[in-house]
Amino acid sequence: MDEGVIKFKVVQHHHSLYFSLAIQVQFKELDRWKQVLFKEDIIGCDLTRYGACYGNVSMRYIEPDGTFFSATKPEGYRCFLITGTQTGNRERITPGHYVRVYKYDIPGNTVYAEGPLPPSSESMTPGAV
Repeated sequence: MDEGVIKFKVVQHHHSLYFSLAIQVQFKELDRWKQVLFKEDIIGCDLTRYGACYGNVSMRYIEPDGTFFSATKPEGYRCFLITGTQTGNRERITPGHYVRVYKYDIPGNTVYAEGPLPPSSESMTPGAV
């Protein structure tokens, strides 16, 4: 079984991330939705069903000055935050469970990320969307 397994190349800088107050406010809303999805069993961990934890949450990474996300940036450079891989077993998450994807190359099957954890195995999806 290969569900929940990263199937793309990851170029990652492992370090803690700094989040502005504006991003921290957005985290609270995202964490609220993570809890709802966890309670509905859309995000969770059932090794007998999937062999891994499943589900993630993500959001556009938008600083008030538009530094990290802009509709005018070319595809592949629109920054987003996503939960780290195998965090589905946590009902509540902290900013330390997130990874910032700052570049994604769909044809090259590569995600460029930074943060304390590897990005979710579904990281290509929000990039493509």
